[in-house]
Amino acid sequence: RSARNLGLVAEVAMPQNPSLADAKGIRRLLIIDGVQDPGNLGTLLRTALGLGWDMAYLLRGTCDPWNQKVIRAARGASFRLPVVVGGSLSELQEIIQQNELTVVAADPHATESVYDLSPSEQGYALWLGSEGKGLAGGEWGEAMEQTDLDDAGEEPVATSPSGLQAVGASVKTVKIDMEPSMESLNVAVAGGILMHQFRLPPAAEEVAL
Repeated sequence: RSARNLGLVAEVAMPQNPSLADAKGIRRLLIIDGVQDPGNLGTLLRTALGLGWDMAYLLRGTCDPWNQKVIRAARGASFRLPVVVGGSLSELQEIIQQNELTVVAADPHATESVYDLSPSEQGYALWLGSEGKGLAGGEWGEAMEQTDLDDAGEEPVATSPSGLQAVGASVKTVKIDMEPSMESLNVAVAGGILMHQFRLPPAAEEVAL
């Protein structure tokens, strides 16, 4: 039989969750909160690895990163980027505090544009939520807060970034400038823009070249 017709099956162990010790010294942390689409999750992991981010922290309620569609979209990033699965808010708070990370979130009403930022050595944690629930803190009950109706009286919108409040983090909000005819971007696209803008700057010797 040709190699094209040969079926292969392998059983491998899933990577273990990184420990708090593994998270020590990170400068770029991607927090994924309730993203359910496997294509979006895989794309975010692939982008994070490609742009030099250190770790992805998946709060409970996020799509399974070992879903075959996620693995396909991630193009191997699932096995090369440290990924915490089913993370808790208390552990996330400890990681943010021990690494002195500034939490970043997108807000269409923010005064600062992401395009005005320059790469910085400062440590950042980028918090991305689902398009429906926003930054809710996954499925952890202590993170959820009351919601209000939007201007049309239809879709519930979060009154505040409750997940951020639950970890006691100060947050830097930025906006992605867009044409007024479109009000939002896909989470993977928005995440890619933000990860690129908040990436670590190139090494000094590379800049000199």
